[in-house]
Amino acid sequence: MTGQLGTTVAVLEATLRCFSVSGIAKTTIDDVAAASGVSRATIYRMFQGGRDELVRDAVTLEIQRFFLRLTSAIDDAVDFASRMESAVHFAHENIQNHRLYQTMLAEEPGVLLPLLTTQSEQVRDMVAGYLAPYLKLEQQAGRTLSGVDLLAASQYVARLTISYIVNPGRDDLMNPDIVRRVVRRQMLGGILTADALSRPGEPGVPPESS
Repeated sequence: MTGQLGTTVAVLEATLRCFSVSGIAKTTIDDVAAASGVSRATIYRMFQGGRDELVRDAVTLEIQRFFLRLTSAIDDAVDFASRMESAVHFAHENIQNHRLYQTMLAEEPGVLLPLLTTQSEQVRDMVAGYLAPYLKLEQQAGRTLSGVDLLAASQYVARLTISYIVNPGRDDLMNPDIVRRVVRRQMLGGILTADALSRPGEPGVPPESS
């Protein structure tokens, strides 16, 4: 990766490293400049919204990388319900083991949670955009309930998925039986047919969008 894009990513990665050392609230532009080897002036030119924009973009980068790992991990799921089970389990396990996230959540919840809330709509749209083509395959196979709106259903499932990942409540999402119940009853019960929820479908890969 070269040029301005490479420099931008290097600055964002340095920002994340600074978060792990100093936390979000105490990380300064000077810290990031020292960690990245990029001058303060250049960082301010790249992030014209200043420190706030830099922090938001660093958090967004880490979220995007998380979901790239997630989609790669669940790529071989045989149908939509199985894909969602794998996604919820993988995401919950990896969030629990994400050292930077857990450290910031424990030490700076008042800083981290508003950031996540600010980015929540963008994250929801990203997850919904990933899910929609797979849900469309289910609809084409007659495995969705009559009248299901694909866009609304994808956004609904994305919102619930993010909510469960971040705050599972009393549900033990490391337990496959509990994950199956949460996904097939609470998330997808009003979207997929009883047959789709009880029997695996044919493996499907949505066509690449042009």
